[in-house]
Amino acid sequence: MYHFIKLVTRPFIFLLLLIKAIIGYIILCLQKKVRKVTKKLVDPLNFEHALEQLEAIVKNMEGGQLSLEESLLQFEQGTKLSKACLEVLQNAEQKVQILIDNGTTKETTNFLLDSES
Repeated sequence: MYHFIKLVTRPFIFLLLLIKAIIGYIILCLQKKVRKVTKKLVDPLNFEHALEQLEAIVKNMEGGQLSLEESLLQFEQGTKLSKACLEVLQNAEQKVQILIDNGTTKETTNFLLDSES
């Protein structure tokens, strides 16, 4: 009886592992797609333009003249812009930190530290 159960469960286990792998691949593809969309939404060269759009959205919403549906759409767009801008800022911060840690001289580091004060 044990051998029968073992023979029957092996294909199911294999099938479950295969499904798990497929789902993992789909999630990976979706994550890549989200990153591409985010990068297209705001690249470092258009960062200032994205901030202007965000300010315009805030003004529109504070004006109180938008319908509920329009407000939700504006809020959704603002949230996407905000997340994309935050990602650009975090990437820039990481680059600056790498430059400070690796590629700077003692004088440059002192200058950067003095300018923060």
